[in-house]
Amino acid sequence: MIGANGVEVHAITRRPNNKKEVYIAGKFDQAGSLPCPALCIYDHDAKQWEASTLDVSGQINTLYWADVNTLLVGGDMNINNTATYLAIYDARSRDWRAFEGDITNIPGPVTSIAVNANTIDSIFISGTSAKGGAAYVMKLKSGKFQALSMLPEYFSIHLLISA
Repeated sequence: MIGANGVEVHAITRRPNNKKEVYIAGKFDQAGSLPCPALCIYDHDAKQWEASTLDVSGQINTLYWADVNTLLVGGDMNINNTATYLAIYDARSRDWRAFEGDITNIPGPVTSIAVNANTIDSIFISGTSAKGGAAYVMKLKSGKFQALSMLPEYFSIHLLISA
């Protein structure tokens, strides 16, 4: 991994039902000589890197497979030149798209994602506010993210797991 301002790897996941594709996300510009900003795919069978697309930049903090083709992506990113904290990567078509829901009130970079009841319509996210650095936890409800509660100052969230 190569990056102009250092390299950070924040998430690694294997595509469900696919033993050859491993997704690596973080803050970087390329893998070897291959440009693949923020998200690279390693083909385990071919032993080579593949680019997701060049439509993403910034930092990806977390990855969560909603199904075998739909990858929920959280971070502080630009997708198709639009700033966002939450997006969807379609592994089949290799296209990025906006999250289907109102994400305008997400206060800062998403650092973890959990899916409730195995449906993309009910997810939890956590992160740190871009203004002031306060931690947050939110749940998607009726198509919009809502805060679960106020968290104490200096509270830090490192991993969110759903049962």
